[in-house]
Amino acid sequence: MKLISMTDFVLQQKENVEFHMNDTIVETGKLTQQIFKYAKFLKQPLTLGMFVPCDEEEKMIEKQPYFTFADPEYKEKPECIKYWKAKERVLFEGFEIKDIGLGSFAIRKNGWIIMRCSKAIGAKWENIFPDIESLTVFEIELTPSALKQIGL
Repeated sequence: MKLISMTDFVLQQKENVEFHMNDTIVETGKLTQQIFKYAKFLKQPLTLGMFVPCDEEEKMIEKQPYFTFADPEYKEKPECIKYWKAKERVLFEGFEIKDIGLGSFAIRKNGWIIMRCSKAIGAKWENIFPDIESLTVFEIELTPSALKQIGL
């Protein structure tokens, strides 16, 4: 599923459920709950960990080149376990960190910068967009973790 606006989500849910005078309160409640979950999802402020694997302190975890499935001790390496658990928490597909020169880095997709970090500003990541809802114009694919958070 792609990230869509709240209006599109509500209309999509209405298309998925045909309302009749006989609809039960339970079915209407489930639909309402789904809409509220999506609204709450969209209002989350952006964090680095939504785009790339990060630890609990929002520090990026890089995949090490020696993490291969051919390695018999692969699943037991703490660094590997930490990376894959962090990767499972990522909400959006296809983002990566790009060096944009002069000690600056950016979370980019299709030429758009979503977040940036510069040594000049203390190497702290700053958002270009305020929340998930502001990203709906980019046709971003949601990960299984995002779908789970929404309840889909």
